[in-house]
Amino acid sequence: MYRIFTSAAIALALLHTATASAVEDEAAIIVTGTRFSGSLARAIGATVITAEDIARSTATTLGEALDRLGGVTVRRSLAGTEDPNLDLRGFGVTGNQNTLVLVDGQRLSENELASARISTIPLTAVERIEILRGAGAVLYGPGASGGVINIVTRPATTEGPRGYVSALAGSLRTGELRGGFNLAHGNVGLSLHASQRDSDNWRKNNATHTTAASGEARIGLESGFVALRFGADRQTARLPGARTEAQLGSDPQGTATPKDFANSDGSRIALAFEKKLGEWRLAADLTTRSKDAKFDFNDVAGAGTYMRNTTRGEEDAFSPRLLWQRKFGTLSNSLTLGADWRDYHYSNDGATEFCLPFGFSCAATSRIRSNQTNEALYLQDQMTFASGTSLSLGGRRERISQNWEETVAPLPRRSIDRTLSAWELAVRQNVGSGFTLHARSGTSFRVANVDENACFGAPCTPLLEPQTARESGIGAEWGDGKNRLRAEWFDMRVADELYYNNLTFTNMNMPPLTRRGLQLDAEWRPTAAVDVLAHYTGTQARFATGTFGGVDVTDKVVPVVPRHRLSLSLGWQFLPATRMTLAHSYVGEQRYDNDPANRFRAMSPYGITDLKLSHRWRDLTVNAGINNLADKAYYGYALVNSSAVPTTFNAYPDARRTAYLSAEIKF
Repeated sequence: MYRIFTSAAIALALLHTATASAVEDEAAIIVTGTRFSGSLARAIGATVITAEDIARSTATTLGEALDRLGGVTVRRSLAGTEDPNLDLRGFGVTGNQNTLVLVDGQRLSENELASARISTIPLTAVERIEILRGAGAVLYGPGASGGVINIVTRPATTEGPRGYVSALAGSLRTGELRGGFNLAHGNVGLSLHASQRDSDNWRKNNATHTTAASGEARIGLESGFVALRFGADRQTARLPGARTEAQLGSDPQGTATPKDFANSDGSRIALAFEKKLGEWRLAADLTTRSKDAKFDFNDVAGAGTYMRNTTRGEEDAFSPRLLWQRKFGTLSNSLTLGADWRDYHYSNDGATEFCLPFGFSCAATSRIRSNQTNEALYLQDQMTFASGTSLSLGGRRERISQNWEETVAPLPRRSIDRTLSAWELAVRQNVGSGFTLHARSGTSFRVANVDENACFGAPCTPLLEPQTARESGIGAEWGDGKNRLRAEWFDMRVADELYYNNLTFTNMNMPPLTRRGLQLDAEWRPTAAVDVLAHYTGTQARFATGTFGGVDVTDKVVPVVPRHRLSLSLGWQFLPATRMTLAHSYVGEQRYDNDPANRFRAMSPYGITDLKLSHRWRDLTVNAGINNLADKAYYGYALVNSSAVPTTFNAYPDARRTAYLSAEIKF
């Protein structure tokens, strides 16, 4: 808390002393491909989801918006919260660790085996979502092998008081309240957003509660701004556990863990500064965030005991950068130079804490402490020629220091320093008549997080080697201002991929893997009243060579990576103020988790259809929706009982048909 209050005090002091001037108009900004809000450079190969796109869709959460509008492979959280596993390039169960999630350019992804907490960002606070597939390592560093998802919140720049209140009620005792306002006058602005969501969910012992608030205080400078961004959240979730193959038929909604639960609290504060000085633009972000989590697993193995796990993660970061924009005749050039510093502290007390019934006589048997420091320099240059050619190239050099120790057993302290590099090269050519072609290639890296480096018994192996990847892609795009079609073929080669090997029960660096596939995105508006959106991804993820626990996995399919994935949305404005939206998501065949040798059958494909009706009357909008319209029984994640000799599986079934009614009023 001291760090948070200190950062807030510094930020408020700077806000108080800032030179007043007009707030810069940023309405034309599309994609911040240079980490500057005022840059007009569009990142090559980017996808953008606007607030209007979200409002017109069937999505009621950020995860649903990424699934239905962004073509992101989304797998529901095993805890039942709205923090799904996100996967951009077929990484399967490690999708979260290879898809970097940002909020206003700052990391939201965890340094643990946990999903980014996107449920803590009120959906109505989102201005747009930027998706960069297979890119972003140069600008943002490790964890971006699959790509980057940047959630951009609404800035406090709208003149006059604006506000909104919305409410949702639905099946399974689901309820949500949202509210917010924006006050701005001249060069001073303040915005606040808050939300609370509760649901019993479809499973027993799966009730969730999420409360979140975020906002921004901003003062405009001449050609720049100073802003204090902040957020806090609280989340509780009951943990239902998996269902066996037999239980899926007899009692799919049941639970074998009726007392298990998880609670967490998080906070983040960021001080952002940006100022234009002639041809130069200077920016910097100073951020701090923390998360406290507690997991209770009761009546373990029916022995009347329980395990408790309490963790805390804290991260401080500082990111100064400089942008130089200049024209050389017909050539427009944008050069970005930047540095990143991050310091992450992690503690885990009572990771395997065994207690007598009712919690008496608890004795911790594990106490873990870990630290990671990242120091990086990067540059990126973007050139646009009169011929319609855009060229982007960049490089990053990063030093990462890690240490890990367990003080109860005790286990020896392990530490290592590494220096890693990444580079990217991309070119886009405008060929006329709305057509553009692009090609790109680049490298990325990821280091093991605190969970992957964990050791609970001597002798401990050295800290895992970093994962490296190289991806190339070629694509084409066409648009006429109303319709759009985009296609890209990608090929990725990954070395030393970080993975949990169920054949040896250890985290490890895997043998080489290949991922290649086709990404298609289309937007078609045949009439003013009808719009069609489609996203298709065909992915082939395979082990190139190698053995797991003596089992040859050469050319085997990587588990939990759908071979085909399609999302399709049809919108019809059949009355001036009334709209119907029909959305369908199809997930093709995929291998069960725990089955890298492909010895068990594949998971069944499934398709889910959602429907929403929306009516607007003045400043009031009313929505009525049905999810899983056909009441489909399905599961998006399951694992076999044995990697060596699989005979059955355990699954986490998804919800059947549900309905909701919502209303929002703006003032």
